[in-house]
Amino acid sequence: MNVNFGLFPELKGARGKDRKKAMSHRAIADLEAWLKPAAQAAE
Repeated sequence: MNVNFGLFPELKGARGKDRKKAMSHRAIADLEAWLKPAAQAAE
């Protein structure tokens, strides 16, 4: 399944491919932050 970037908050100042890269990096950082408490609870 593809990502629908229209569902995410807008990034200011980024356009085209740079915007998609910035959104992807933000998504990865958010996912890592979300997974961190779950990993700590599993220990």
